[in-house]
Amino acid sequence: NKDMCRYDLMESLVTFLELAGNAYWEIVYATQTTSVDGKTIRQKKTPDELYNIRPDRLSPVPKKDNKEIDHYVFQTKPNARKKEIPVEEVVPFEYFNPIRDWFGLGAIQPAKEEILQDLNMIKWNKDFFEGGVIPQGVLTTELPINKVDQTDLNEQLKQFLIGKGRKILLLSRGLKFEQVSVNPKDLDFLKGRDDNKHAVLAAEGVPPVMAGIMDDAKYANYILQINSYHTDTILPKLRKIESALRNHFVIRFPDL
Repeated sequence: NKDMCRYDLMESLVTFLELAGNAYWEIVYATQTTSVDGKTIRQKKTPDELYNIRPDRLSPVPKKDNKEIDHYVFQTKPNARKKEIPVEEVVPFEYFNPIRDWFGLGAIQPAKEEILQDLNMIKWNKDFFEGGVIPQGVLTTELPINKVDQTDLNEQLKQFLIGKGRKILLLSRGLKFEQVSVNPKDLDFLKGRDDNKHAVLAAEGVPPVMAGIMDDAKYANYILQINSYHTDTILPKLRKIESALRNHFVIRFPDL
């Protein structure tokens, strides 16, 4: 279309497929007319423009026998007005989903928990360096503490936690700090993040060297990983797209 080149069209298509498991093109038709003996004869419509549709905005509606799609419903948000789109105006692309009809399963979705876990680790580290967050714990003492001491201690803790107080918290009146949370060192964040990284790459079928992980990588296995990536990951995905184009798009050209 006039606002999108071929690369942009394919880039958004693959991105939608990998994330959501579904991708859709909307076909805009053009009607060609010819004149024979002074009479205007309309020819069959042919595709003229293609537009990507966000998969979360388009819902397939199957026929009663649940064997074919009857039409699609376009809706930008839950309470927005619905628009019905005929089957012949949509090119659907879909990854296989074993538990749901008409809705694909994105390649990245099996690694969802690893991604969320990694984001939580990043957030914890960010909070630690920005706010000086310390492991959660309790303060205990066998001595009585009056309200003045409580107020003073609360203010010290507040200033310490937001980084405006002393870098070392001095406890008086027999106060002892007892940690009740797990120490990040015990969780082994670095190894956890490394495991998450490999799980996400495995879900996408991407070998480590393609993500810049060069641990123990030599020229021989580097080339092997590159070839394996193209053969085992890229080519099957291209065949999936090729099949969808053949079944739902090429047939829209009556002269082929």
